[in-house]
Amino acid sequence: MRARLFTGVAAVTFATCAWLSGPVLAQKQEQNTPKLDKQQTQEVQAIIKYLDDMNAGKAVAPDATLTWQPYFVKSQGDQVFVPFTASLDPGKLNRKTVAVYFRVVDKAGATPAAAAADKKDDRKNDKAPVRFAFEDLIFTDVPPAQNGHIRVNRAFAVPSGDYDVYMVIRERPAKDEKTAPKLALLKESVTIPNLASELTTSSIILADKIDAQQATLSREEQLNQPFTFGGTAITPAASSSFSKAGELSLVFFLYNAAVDGTNKPNVEVGYNFHRKTAEGEKFFNKTNPQAFNPQTLPAEFDISKGHQLIAGQSVPLSSFEPGDYRLEITVTDKASGKSITRNVPFTVTAS
Repeated sequence: MRARLFTGVAAVTFATCAWLSGPVLAQKQEQNTPKLDKQQTQEVQAIIKYLDDMNAGKAVAPDATLTWQPYFVKSQGDQVFVPFTASLDPGKLNRKTVAVYFRVVDKAGATPAAAAADKKDDRKNDKAPVRFAFEDLIFTDVPPAQNGHIRVNRAFAVPSGDYDVYMVIRERPAKDEKTAPKLALLKESVTIPNLASELTTSSIILADKIDAQQATLSREEQLNQPFTFGGTAITPAASSSFSKAGELSLVFFLYNAAVDGTNKPNVEVGYNFHRKTAEGEKFFNKTNPQAFNPQTLPAEFDISKGHQLIAGQSVPLSSFEPGDYRLEITVTDKASGKSITRNVPFTVTAS
């Protein structure tokens, strides 16, 4: 089977991805960005009150429920960068501009840094500010619907562990308009994996597009374009269903492979396709494996300098009959003898 290999090397460190930690109103001031005006402050307060009431069992049901798809990518130190897509049916909102707020709450409680900050604040105030593992706020226009859904891309960065994620998209009230703004809610629990020790991969990202990105992103641009990694800009696929006339494109990072004296790995990635039938699953086809070793990598590649391995393929689906499939990805670290397997289910449609 012919496929276009997607093989890359990126000096990706995500130095700007872990910069939100305190109360959102204070953050806007600390970042030297424009302060919230009176109306914006009232909108944020209304969102926060809604979440507080919801957790106390007092809030009314939201007008709509958001679904989400998170991905896990290794960041600096023990941090995991989590770009995600939140989706909403377009008919659920009436207004074009919205406030988007989300918070990430560590189920294990406050981090040591946050706890220390709270203790310090307690010496000055009777009530310390609430600290979250991550918090974000934007005022934006509703993006156009794609494949029948409004999709909002954002991101956060936290250490591995168990978290609750809350996201609210609330219509911005127009001047003198008496109709109550509609509100969409996401409430999910998520376990963030540890990507810093064993041979492993990032999440496998199914993509509609994979483009080169030359410009270096600021921290705000990174949150607005969370699927841009180093020199690679990814447009995540809206679903795992693909037309027979199209391609299956995917991309992912490889982590923690053993290295030689020049800080280069010796890794092979294999791709085997299996078709699900009424009689059970059957092997369908495979593509040529990808090799990451001193002979195939650029001379300047060096794990110690923050370089990361990006693997993936774009496979034409013209030879795939409509139906359900499983892509089995096997990563073999030839230096250590370790291997891991990732499975990617997908569906091929006639059109």
